[in-house]
Amino acid sequence: MSKKHFEALAAGFRNQAEALRAASGNCMTPDRVQLALNVLRDAAEVVAYVSASSNPNFDRTRFLSACGF
Repeated sequence: MSKKHFEALAAGFRNQAEALRAASGNCMTPDRVQLALNVLRDAAEVVAYVSASSNPNFDRTRFLSACGF
């Protein structure tokens, strides 16, 4: 995968995380928002793990930060 692909994945995770945080108190309880954010972060962690396994230059910390975590 190229840098553009990783950036697109991170942007998708970040956009979803921001939407969930915005929903807190409006249409979702804070507990449900946190649960959804945990699931989203777990998915980002899996992507980071697989990416790091196949690309030695992949920066897991940078990717998760770009995802909004």
